[in-house]
Amino acid sequence: MSDIGEIQEYSRIRELGTNSQSGGHPSSPYYQAHYSLKQRSKSPARTHRQIQDTSFVMGIPLEEITPRVHEAMTLIMHEMDSVRWELGAIKKHETFLIEALYYHQILPAVSLHSFRQYLVRAVEHVQRTREKSFLLFLKVLKVDDLWEKNGARVRDDFLIHTANMIRSCIEDVDVIGALDHGEFGVIFNLYQEEAVIAKGNALVRLLSTSPFVFDGVECPVNLIWGFSQISVETDPDQMISIASDNARK
Repeated sequence: MSDIGEIQEYSRIRELGTNSQSGGHPSSPYYQAHYSLKQRSKSPARTHRQIQDTSFVMGIPLEEITPRVHEAMTLIMHEMDSVRWELGAIKKHETFLIEALYYHQILPAVSLHSFRQYLVRAVEHVQRTREKSFLLFLKVLKVDDLWEKNGARVRDDFLIHTANMIRSCIEDVDVIGALDHGEFGVIFNLYQEEAVIAKGNALVRLLSTSPFVFDGVECPVNLIWGFSQISVETDPDQMISIASDNARK
């Protein structure tokens, strides 16, 4: 068995290392909560019965459990507790990163990264079913003017209002993505072209009659839109570009 001093040193190094590489990045709130709780928690004292049970599982004869062996096993079990803490923090941090990658930071829409993935799945669906699907591109006008006059907070609230209005006009199964400041995409699976055109016109009417209000001032929501058919031969960025070009014609 390793010398007790080596085990103690190894334990100390592991404890020093948990703030850098182990258990997720310190920017994660999940990591911070877990690490803070871990720092406040002390390894529970091991009873003689716990050591005996562990020794039995490990195949160590009871007569060999000397005080030094008892201390070594206590350190080993503390290391196992430490690894358990770190694994929990890593899993929580992984969930945090997945959610941060999936959703837009402030808007009720998926991120551009996720929207591209949905477009890939839509292409696969088209290839499999031979049914038509479309990408609707929406660009809200004068967003930068609003930002310059009133600041980023008002601009963000304006975009949140716009995204909520778009969401209210489409089905739950239709995916809305935030492509850029003031640019949104909606994926319509199993739609006909006429229905997509009708949806675009309906969104223009809805938003034109649903202004954003701040400090008692109404700010109209004006937009242009275009669409492209989801095609097996076209990658997601090309589809977005085509729909964007059609909106500007």
